[in-house]
Amino acid sequence: MMARFIARTMRSTLLRGVSPVTRLTWLAAVFGLMALGGLTGCSDGASAAPAAGSAAAAGSGFNAAASGSNAAAASAQVVAIARGKVDIDGGLLDIAAMADGQVTHVAVKPGDAVKRGQVLVQLSEQSAQLDLALADAELQRATAVAQSDAARVPAARDLARRLASAAALGATDRQRADDAGATVQQLEAAVRLARADAAIQKQKRAQAAYALAQRTIHAPQSGRVAAVGTQAGAWVRAGQAAPLLVIVPDRPLIVRAELNESYAARVKPGMRADVTLESNGRQQALPARLIRIAQTYGASQLYDDTQPRAAVRVIECVLEFDQPPALRIGQTVRVNFHE
Repeated sequence: MMARFIARTMRSTLLRGVSPVTRLTWLAAVFGLMALGGLTGCSDGASAAPAAGSAAAAGSGFNAAASGSNAAAASAQVVAIARGKVDIDGGLLDIAAMADGQVTHVAVKPGDAVKRGQVLVQLSEQSAQLDLALADAELQRATAVAQSDAARVPAARDLARRLASAAALGATDRQRADDAGATVQQLEAAVRLARADAAIQKQKRAQAAYALAQRTIHAPQSGRVAAVGTQAGAWVRAGQAAPLLVIVPDRPLIVRAELNESYAARVKPGMRADVTLESNGRQQALPARLIRIAQTYGASQLYDDTQPRAAVRVIECVLEFDQPPALRIGQTVRVNFHE
């Protein structure tokens, strides 16, 4: 195409009678344009080649990533699925009153951290303190009687021995010596009874002290207060259905999953699993490990409706998290078990 352009240019210049010097100038300009075009073509080809190479490399990288993802998915194949709830091993602690009485002070509120032995609730102590004082007095009386009776025994024994010796020598009658011996036996029996009574009063005193101690309710374990169900001035009874407080013990969270009986043969302790919230499917799965499986089947306890589900048999599986999760007790989760 460039050659045709040159021929047309030369013919047009010749027809116009342009001088040879002018024609040479025109030819030099044309060849310069041809050289510039050639360089531009080479540059475009060189830049196109790396672009094509980059595209090929990107394509191969995508294929490699896709194959790696498929391999990871295959290695984490789901073999069983279960529903469960977040819980704590051993469950929550329901704190109940051990004696009847009026609440005088509640020392904690929901959300407070508590240590083992810390005072939680105080009941009125007046009646228990009176009972303890009475038991102390009865114990002191019984102890004094036992000591008094025991103090009379040595003299009575000495008199009975001397009268027995005198009766043997004929210095006194035998009846007097026998009466002295009987007195000793009576005193010894009285001492035994007094000491037994003192032991009884000691146990009553211990009972009264225990009843007084029950008026102060302490935390059985360290944890955090989840709920408080009483207040100052309230009357509580021992064994009442509603707890005074509920404590979340300082123990790791677990998952109690209910596995359908059709999947029971596919899982075993030590198996890996991932846990996701049912209410948030986009949440990142939390890695967990199956630590134990129940030995018996039972009815599901996770459904909130009232429809009978006696036909649905499940087996409980307990899982522990690899890391402490940001979950709360009672949240419903989905568990995927992996090979």
